[in-house]
Amino acid sequence: MNHKEIPQTLYKYRSWDNKFHRRLLTHSEIFFSSVDRFNDPFEGTIPIIYTEDVLIKKATKHIKEMYPSLKPKEARRKAKQRLIKAGTSKNPKKQKEIQYGIKKKRFGICTLSEIADNIPMWSHYADHHKGICVGFDTKKIVKYFELNFKKVGTIDLYPIDYVREYPELIPDEPDKYNYVLKSVIVKSIDWKYEREWRLISIGKDHTNFTLNVPDDVICKIILGYRIAEEHKENIIKVLNSKNRKIPLYQASIMDTAFGLDFKEIEY
Repeated sequence: MNHKEIPQTLYKYRSWDNKFHRRLLTHSEIFFSSVDRFNDPFEGTIPIIYTEDVLIKKATKHIKEMYPSLKPKEARRKAKQRLIKAGTSKNPKKQKEIQYGIKKKRFGICTLSEIADNIPMWSHYADHHKGICVGFDTKKIVKYFELNFKKVGTIDLYPIDYVREYPELIPDEPDKYNYVLKSVIVKSIDWKYEREWRLISIGKDHTNFTLNVPDDVICKIILGYRIAEEHKENIIKVLNSKNRKIPLYQASIMDTAFGLDFKEIEY
């Protein structure tokens, strides 16, 4: 968990026209995507710096695990041969391709935001203000994943770090995923307005899957100011089927400023 203060509520913008997006409410279902499905072309491409010495050290360790009886010099020699054959020892492009493949297969990501009143995000992610914004009780969702998914992997919450230049990411031990993880929680300063946090699942083949969460994890629903009346009625019907009453709000545009107001609706 990152040491940045965690917001009380985190939000997910969704389109009610999208049947998969609707499942967030109808089935309390959260989707963990692979990095290649996001709209940022730099997603997952930040390079990890592997010097030749680091590569040889890692390859030698792998060889020793496979052949424990090998002497250190022989293991190192075999490691060098394997790197040359694979074409990775002096090929940054090849290294980057391997890293990207690891990120696609090992990191499932659910993107969230600190804010519910961002006008561009309603346009980009909530069907031009015709969709919804779902608020999650952050403490409850983190605690739920901590208690229920230890056996199948780890799911933790991280804030995005917005930067102007690529960070220097150097492999470190003993956490073999730590430096790879850092590369998926850093984005260009151009995205700072999103104030993004990420729920990240780490493990083999932990991408493009869904998990169900308890209804009490969802603490509010906001309807876009352009939402269709039919969709509004459908959403209220779904909320009435829940075991608890989830606060519902209607967004409207301000009269004298570029902003959104939210008014609670009784249903």
